Amino acid sequence: MLTRKLNIFQILLLFPIVIFSQKASNDTLNIDSSSLSKEIGKYFSYYEDEEHEYNIRYARNIPFKKSEENILNFGFKNFPIWLKLNVRNNSNKEVEKFFRIKKSLQDSIILYTENSVLESGFMVKESDKVIKGSSIYFPIKLNKNEFQTLYFKASSKYGISFDIDVIDNKNKANVELKEIITISLLIGALLIIAIYNLFLAFGLKDTLYVWYSIGVVLSLLTQLLVRGFAKLFIINDEHFFLHQWLPVIIIGSGVIVLANFCIKFLNTKSYSKLAYNLLKFLIFYQIISIAYQIISYYIFGIKTTNITVAVGALLFGFIALSSGIITYLKGNKYAIYFIAAWSLYSITIVLYVFTLLNIIPINAVTANAYMLGSVLECLLLSFALAHRYNLLQSEKLKLESDNLSKNESIIAKQKEIVKLMNESINHLKDKAKLTETLQSISKEEKVENLEKLLKEIKLGSADDSKNLVIKQSLVKLNENFKNKLVTHYSNLTKTELEIAILIKSGLSRSEISNLRNTSIDAVKMSRRRLKSKFNLKKEDSLDDFISKL
Repeated sequence: MLTRKLNIFQILLLFPIVIFSQKASNDTLNIDSSSLSKEIGKYFSYYEDEEHEYNIRYARNIPFKKSEENILNFGFKNFPIWLKLNVRNNSNKEVEKFFRIKKSLQDSIILYTENSVLESGFMVKESDKVIKGSSIYFPIKLNKNEFQTLYFKASSKYGISFDIDVIDNKNKANVELKEIITISLLIGALLIIAIYNLFLAFGLKDTLYVWYSIGVVLSLLTQLLVRGFAKLFIINDEHFFLHQWLPVIIIGSGVIVLANFCIKFLNTKSYSKLAYNLLKFLIFYQIISIAYQIISYYIFGIKTTNITVAVGALLFGFIALSSGIITYLKGNKYAIYFIAAWSLYSITIVLYVFTLLNIIPINAVTANAYMLGSVLECLLLSFALAHRYNLLQSEKLKLESDNLSKNESIIAKQKEIVKLMNESINHLKDKAKLTETLQSISKEEKVENLEKLLKEIKLGSADDSKNLVIKQSLVKLNENFKNKLVTHYSNLTKTELEIAILIKSGLSRSEISNLRNTSIDAVKMSRRRLKSKFNLKKEDSLDDFISKL
């Protein structure tokens, strides 16, 4: 019984030891474990060194906080971040593996071990790195049953995050191969889009396609920078200025170029002054953001973060999408594909920038959202440009068809005008010929010819030119009669004088109508006015009165 109680007592004494030893075990990363491909952030402790007060000699005095996340994301910080990690090799053989930090666009990360100091990052020369690759790698080697405390110090103007795992050499080769395949497909897709649009620009003589091609190339360069390939293949170790500022310039310039593209594609100056002014403001904002970082560093010696440029990219997603919607509602038919493209881009850029700002956590979706969004945006904007081209071609064909119809109408009118001109010329020629004939004959012949013409009127066979000559001749032959009428009846109009002369010549109502090319009713109306002005009674005969004058 005593032995049984002793065993229980021993167990109770050992229980806290087991619990605390388990907790210690949970705080220590077993480097020999075969299942370390997952993120290991919860094994870390961290400290935000806002006062820049610590260095590695005082690392043991740093008041670290335990991480509760598998991925540590600190966002944009203008001061160093310290991290602490306990590692152990529980096996009976030496273990050599690699820490892989997936976000390569970080200026500097230093690993302090018991035996060495290793540095890697975007601002570190490739020749100074122990391990090269698209991600940031640090080797870790532990002897059998060895324990070490490791310290990391991270500084970066592009945001600081530790999406970190442990892999062996074989997995490292597979990871790099997969990244190379991914980036190769990305390069191929975006370059094809850029080159195709350049050909369209030269073929159509439209600078809009040039702006878009430049935007696609800048998006590609941004992806190469973010995914760690720019340092491997583009930037030479000797070009410090490119090391320092290329990401800032490329990301900021991408927004500037695409904002200009939006202004031209959406024709915001015509459709929406608000959208136009917002996009212009964004261009100015990005230029100021880039200049601010460079001037602050070189003139005032102040290191800043890239947060202003990142916020500009975030604002651009919303402003571009809003501009597309506004111009579409105001009648811009080209904006429909643009809205679809920028909806996707806005979602992905929001996810990406929010991770940089430490608003949402980093995961497989948010980490790759920007790359996926860039590709989809470029594809959909290519569709938008093709849609715009098709609409322009349809409008051009419609205008050409309308112009053709108008030209045919104009030609028909011109033919009609020519015909009328020819008829007028012929009438004038006839008039001139008749006038010449009448002037060449004697008075007796003139009367005789006039009587022949009057007979033609009675028969209705005289044309307009002959009628004109007959009227002029009758007026001339009755000049004395006309003067008498003007003297005694000064209130007679020109038409009434002409009607009175024709009545004097013995023409009937219908003959006068034919000669003057007017209706019989009009002749009757003129006869009534004459009777009134001659003070004749209703029963009096106008013809008899005029013949006796």
